[in-house]
Amino acid sequence: MSSMIALTRQTLPPIVILVFAAVGCESKQSETSQKPDKPVAKQQSDSQEKSYELPESKIKVAKQTDSSENKITGSQTKKFPTIDDPGPAAANPPNQEKPLVAVDEELFIANGIEKISSDHLTIYTDIRNSAAIKEFPEIFEQAINFWCQYFSIDKAKTADWKITAFIIENKNAFAKVGVLTSTLPKFATGYQHGNQIWIYMQRGNYYTRHLLLHEGTHAFMQKFIGGYGPAWYAEGMAEMLAVHRWQEKKLVMNYRLRDKSESEYWGRVRILRDDFKHQRAITLGEVLRIDPKSYFQASRPYAWSWAACKFFSNHPISRDSFKKTFEHTTKNRLAFNQQLVSHFKTSYKQLESDWRVYISEMDYGVDVAAAATVDVEAKPDSLEKNKFVVEIDSQRAWHRTNIDIDPDARYVISADGRIQIKSENGKPWMSEANGITIQYHHGRPLGQLLVSVDTNLLDARSATDKPLSFRQSGKLCLRINDNPAQLDDNLGKLKVTILVQPQK
Repeated sequence: MSSMIALTRQTLPPIVILVFAAVGCESKQSETSQKPDKPVAKQQSDSQEKSYELPESKIKVAKQTDSSENKITGSQTKKFPTIDDPGPAAANPPNQEKPLVAVDEELFIANGIEKISSDHLTIYTDIRNSAAIKEFPEIFEQAINFWCQYFSIDKAKTADWKITAFIIENKNAFAKVGVLTSTLPKFATGYQHGNQIWIYMQRGNYYTRHLLLHEGTHAFMQKFIGGYGPAWYAEGMAEMLAVHRWQEKKLVMNYRLRDKSESEYWGRVRILRDDFKHQRAITLGEVLRIDPKSYFQASRPYAWSWAACKFFSNHPISRDSFKKTFEHTTKNRLAFNQQLVSHFKTSYKQLESDWRVYISEMDYGVDVAAAATVDVEAKPDSLEKNKFVVEIDSQRAWHRTNIDIDPDARYVISADGRIQIKSENGKPWMSEANGITIQYHHGRPLGQLLVSVDTNLLDARSATDKPLSFRQSGKLCLRINDNPAQLDDNLGKLKVTILVQPQK
């Protein structure tokens, strides 16, 4: 959480809940100050939620009722609060150079608080003789190298940058020495103001390290970029970059987690899965407009903001432009969001479609790029009218063909070939188009050839069942059934034949 957000609770103007017409940390920020809208998180009960949607390149707003149809699940569900005001210009953020709390080292020592320091990080903690915390200075030094590279900052500019971090187990001890005061906002896990960071010790080693990197990302962006951007971006970027691996004294940030065990007690993937299961999933447009105050109330906004940043930064349509988005963090939220979406132009609907699939199959290690819909050409058969042939790659997810669905026609689909759908202990699992029943994904055999229409890819079925008909118009899409987090070990393609039988 950053100090720029705590003021939100007192100074935020009245909220208008809207709907778009088309399709960590805890951070604080004043809506009336010259700063983008960073939130303060307070992980408690979820608030009333409402929805909206962002069109391709500009935002339109309309009045919103209490409930609206969820564009991902199709259910009637409540959404996060949203806001329609553009937010403040952010070119001149308030001065945070002055520390919020004074450090009295003699008083700290008298109360059992020890000091651990390096060139850029000084830690004060009541957790004595902790091998994990003693590694934090080295972790932070390596993190600076990463931040400089990611945000294109000359490392020499960080030479005099110093951060003070309070790693807290016993709140009373830090309250006694004036570190936890009434001037601080209420925060659940971590908080950042200027060059000071507060972190509550978490269970396991991973999550406390994660919070240090999350709050450090906020501090770095504020110091060397000049702003955080809107709330969803500020928290999503801090979450995304803080996901890490610390192994053999080497830090990897913005890490692709492969398993739950790599991120003890972090919990973002679980939140997204639960939201989808209970029909609380939201669109990309909704993520871009989450009310900053929502970050006070629950960890859900952090999960969705992380997912959006991870998605944007890896999807083939958005990754190049998203990488440079930090250059616009001094803009107000409306201008920032419009600047981002303007790069996608007519591809925004495709992003929303792939986002729905991404959320429906949320898992550790999802390869966003490989899971993105790919366009393929179904070539007409030279001998038979209305017959087409296309190859489906086992290392990609949905393939959108050039075949327009006719709701009145029938489709007969067959496939030739075998693919490797999994490798276990060096032994390949081979599959044909019907899949293998040793293992299932989403209730269907692994490796089964699936078919759908690009207007609703969540409505998939077996491609080789009897003649098929479709109620919806759109492009015919095919994929091989597999977890998008486990496409790396697949090999081979299926040769698929589609026979279109028009209505007589």
